[in-house]
Amino acid sequence: MKLVKLHQCLFGYDDGHRKLASSVRLPDAVETQLLLLTDMAPGLNTAEVKPYWTGTPVPALKSYALIKTWPAPEMPRPGCVWSHVLLLQFSDIPQFESLASLSSWFRRPDLEQGVDAYSKSLELSTSTVGLIPGLISDANALRVVRALYRNSEEGFVAAPQGTLDATIFAVWSQQWPKLRRTFSFRSAVSPSENRQTFKFHLRIIVGAEAESSDRVASLDGWEAAAIADLRSSEPTDFRRFLWRYGSDLRNGIRKFQFLADLFTSIHANRLSSDELANVLCKIQQTLPLKDDGALLKEDLLLGKHSEYSLLPSVDRMDVLEYFLNEDVVESFPIDPEHLINAVFADGERLTARLVSNAERATSRQTPLALSFVDKIIEVASPLTFLLQTKECPNLRYRAIHSRPELLDSEELPSIDVPHLSTLISFLPSDADVTERVIERLLTLEDSSIASQVFVSYSAPTIRAVMHRVQKKLTDRTQAVSSVWLRGVNDRVDELLTGEYLNTLGSTSAIAAMAEALGYDRSGVLRHGPLPWVAALRGARPDATGEQLQVLAAFLIVLALEKPVRGSETIFEFSFDLLHSALMTSSLSPRAFAMLTRYLPDLWWWQQWDTALRLRLAVTKAYEKGHLDSSRFRNLTNDHAVSKQLDDLRGGKSNRSDFID
Repeated sequence: MKLVKLHQCLFGYDDGHRKLASSVRLPDAVETQLLLLTDMAPGLNTAEVKPYWTGTPVPALKSYALIKTWPAPEMPRPGCVWSHVLLLQFSDIPQFESLASLSSWFRRPDLEQGVDAYSKSLELSTSTVGLIPGLISDANALRVVRALYRNSEEGFVAAPQGTLDATIFAVWSQQWPKLRRTFSFRSAVSPSENRQTFKFHLRIIVGAEAESSDRVASLDGWEAAAIADLRSSEPTDFRRFLWRYGSDLRNGIRKFQFLADLFTSIHANRLSSDELANVLCKIQQTLPLKDDGALLKEDLLLGKHSEYSLLPSVDRMDVLEYFLNEDVVESFPIDPEHLINAVFADGERLTARLVSNAERATSRQTPLALSFVDKIIEVASPLTFLLQTKECPNLRYRAIHSRPELLDSEELPSIDVPHLSTLISFLPSDADVTERVIERLLTLEDSSIASQVFVSYSAPTIRAVMHRVQKKLTDRTQAVSSVWLRGVNDRVDELLTGEYLNTLGSTSAIAAMAEALGYDRSGVLRHGPLPWVAALRGARPDATGEQLQVLAAFLIVLALEKPVRGSETIFEFSFDLLHSALMTSSLSPRAFAMLTRYLPDLWWWQQWDTALRLRLAVTKAYEKGHLDSSRFRNLTNDHAVSKQLDDLRGGKSNRSDFID
């Protein structure tokens, strides 16, 4: 139980209708307002009228004035009345479960006792019982509810005086605090009253033909819920719903039916997608301003994630989908980032539903659509993105432009060429991801794509081809289409003047790259041995058999054609291996054919001795290139071969027999 302090006033006749007593000083404007409201209602006959009620807010006092007016026939002037006013602070209004309890505190003045009692404030309990809810019939409740909420422009009900008093107090008590403070009514007005004299939400017309039937033919769902609550002796779920979601509604009288109807239309523990869409549509139409019904909107969008919510839970993906497809976000207090993060907090991953919605969202420029697409791009995985967006070209474009690494997927080569051409144009000029993506394209036999990639990303493309060539050594599935090899061959100058060969970490990789470049093509020969010398330094010696022989032949050909300082390394790498194979006739045909094209010719009787031709070629290269003579002895560990080389170098052999 809580005690509430109320101020009171008494108005009546004293050489005119005036304030007779008050427990609080009234501002002039308030006193004038109350003078008008406490006088006899226009058109009523004091000889016939019974006591009646008037209720109206008094904003200047932050109070609500509840007035009971009695005819005062004992006064000397006809038409006099007594009006007792209770001033209830707005802040105290929610404390009363039943505002009917206030009715028991009204007292008709007694001339013998005077009016001093009305100059003192009152202290009363909020639990005091007043008019009895059981006096409310279904028919009376329906008439008041319809007059007040369905036809709020009129608000007139015809009824015998006093028969609807209990219903009025019950309806007032049913209202949420904000609506209670603004609700205005008069329980007795003349049929001829000018409706503009006072603005009341509800007027009870006395002296007119009234509906007498207690039968209720048909009720809308919201009407049935409201009437059941009015006749209940305990607060119902319906009233709790009204009090929570009416708290921040604008023009609550007009919104009551909407709110009541919303209550009756929501029964399940969870709203389906269609049900949610219908509810959101109704809310948007009825509450278009963002802050009108903000709590209702927030609870609905969060579902059961608010512990005080009286609404069913919802699938937040349904919420997101609705707002993406309907241009109504401005009507809801919704933070796009919060809603999107909430969807993914519920465990959502990049599902087909999310992707299809994101594709549609790319055509819109709302903050929610933009944030949603950005979030999809953020959580997308290169492993699945291209497959998931097969039918979503716009989303693909946006995503790849923002995150080129999403192209690093096995699905990349399966994309149609025009689409693929656009996507790869989003790759950064020189980054690891670019090289990885390009490497996935190396099985694609399409010259237009290869040409585009080489032109736009020459360096990473060359590296990608080189990397694939190396991988192919251990995995035969790592193929390289001919269009890419031709592209590398067309850029042999760039490859051999850069640092590319230095990344080859083994002799088998060097051999594979030499093969990819076509070995002793003129473009390769033109750059000489030094790029390959750099590659050999630190290279792991893993090439064997024919591969090693062909590599040795290729390298020594480069050194023979352009003997320059530094090519000693190649001679030391290749000579002994090739010479031994020639002496034992074990040099592979490929290596033999390449090598012999660059060896000097001898007289016919010596031409068969390819080993001699090789020794002579190397000796002449050392002389021609002014190579480091101290390293000449490093060509072989075979003493006999070393002596043969020395003889050639020292001129002991009859070199005049040789054909230059």
